[in-house]
Amino acid sequence: MVSAPIYSIPRPLNRETATRWIIEHETQRKQGEGLLLLAVDETGEVTGEVDVEVWPDLASAEFGGALRVDIQNQSQGAAGADLLGQWLFEEIGIRLIAMTAALDNVRTHRLLDRLGFVRMGERDCIRPDGTVRPSLYWELRRVDWRLHRTDTNRKGLPGTG
Repeated sequence: MVSAPIYSIPRPLNRETATRWIIEHETQRKQGEGLLLLAVDETGEVTGEVDVEVWPDLASAEFGGALRVDIQNQSQGAAGADLLGQWLFEEIGIRLIAMTAALDNVRTHRLLDRLGFVRMGERDCIRPDGTVRPSLYWELRRVDWRLHRTDTNRKGLPGTG
């Protein structure tokens, strides 16, 4: 089951739209502008996805993702988002990560706030089907991410270490 707030997943979600979505991501990967990662369990079932979009000319990126409902609430999403941020900032060299979340997606709001993202206001996101999703918007600069991680580690707080 896919939650409605994930605007980058095609609707309706079926074999045809998923195939087109994967092919589009393969093109983005080849151009250095995106990456689609799927996690699978030991039975081959998809347990999660991460969709990364990169704007190389701006040294910026955004990402979104989802975990299968039976593995949520185990801090895997927070750990994954933190590791992805580390990879984007330290390995890829991104200077800014921009994120959006649906107005009612409180779990993502809390996650982004905890990871050090700064709320920048609201904006409309366009879904693949052309419909609009009103969203909150966050940014996190690499320098602020490094400071947040250092400060969090110094205080001995869990979550971003």
